[in-house]
Amino acid sequence: MVDYLAMTRGLLPANPPQDVVSKIANFIPIANHSLMLDSLRDAIGASRLNKVKKGELPKWPDNFIERVHKAYNRRIAEMSRLYPLFNLFESSYRSFVVQAFDGLYNSDRWWKEAYDIEVLRSDPHHHSDPCIAAIGTKQLSLDVINAVHDFSRSIATNKEARALVANGAATRDVVEYTKLSDLENLLVADWANIKGAFAVDSAFGAANFKEKFSIVRGARNTVFHHRDVPDKADLFSLAEELLDLVGVHLKTAYDDAALFSVSPNKYSKSERADHHRYLQIDRKGFTVTARFGEKETKTECDGTCSGEALVRYIGSQKASRLVDLQWLHVENLKAEVVVSP
Repeated sequence: MVDYLAMTRGLLPANPPQDVVSKIANFIPIANHSLMLDSLRDAIGASRLNKVKKGELPKWPDNFIERVHKAYNRRIAEMSRLYPLFNLFESSYRSFVVQAFDGLYNSDRWWKEAYDIEVLRSDPHHHSDPCIAAIGTKQLSLDVINAVHDFSRSIATNKEARALVANGAATRDVVEYTKLSDLENLLVADWANIKGAFAVDSAFGAANFKEKFSIVRGARNTVFHHRDVPDKADLFSLAEELLDLVGVHLKTAYDDAALFSVSPNKYSKSERADHHRYLQIDRKGFTVTARFGEKETKTECDGTCSGEALVRYIGSQKASRLVDLQWLHVENLKAEVVVSP
């Protein structure tokens, strides 16, 4: 059995308070390990626990767990901000591939011959068939042939996609069953023909496009496997540049999606003792006064600060209700003290 207390002591500087050890040990079993390690390093550095004179023990701040909590959840929030970016990037380029290749080959099933070959190849008892050489009257280079077959193979190996094809599905119906790398390879392989379909002239060639696209795709795969990525600002800049090619303004599209008010999540499970495997911190009580149209309401909210209390309050409201929000005011909730004679 894993000794999480011993593991925690090994991650911390000397002489950690028992309360700190127990809370972090309780958190380790469900934490994202790499994010937790980075958060511990941040909290240790901010607390200057490694900056002590020889022979002295570090002085642990009372708010060490709060520092770890903020560092960890900041990283989760920063990673979460990438999901709308990847969604916009991927959906935009899937739609662009449909438009560009359907137009180039004057067909919404230009991949069908390669697909039929890949279906046959998926049968282990069938001999390998030759690849396609052309689409309609257009002869293809070897790179394009390979890219079309890779694209078609992703469709052919998916049971749901094959059912759609059997019912006459077009590119737009099945493109979501292909891999993002399939799209990248198609665009790069047929660059000479496809670059004219961009909304604006590309300032770079196929090699640079592939490099930029691969970085965004690689970051998407990394984050989707719950690993953090560095240089998020550079990643946004790259994605913005590539989306501009297909006529998508990233700021408008991102803000429209990420900042749209949606109804709060609904939860049905009551708290149990075994649920508490998170970093337990003390939150203060606040009163939030809100005005919706002509009506004022007061609600008690908790948070580590007034800003967090406001965010929690807004997140608890239905999207339709927030349309009428006029203003908010937050103040500390002062507990009443009863003095006995």
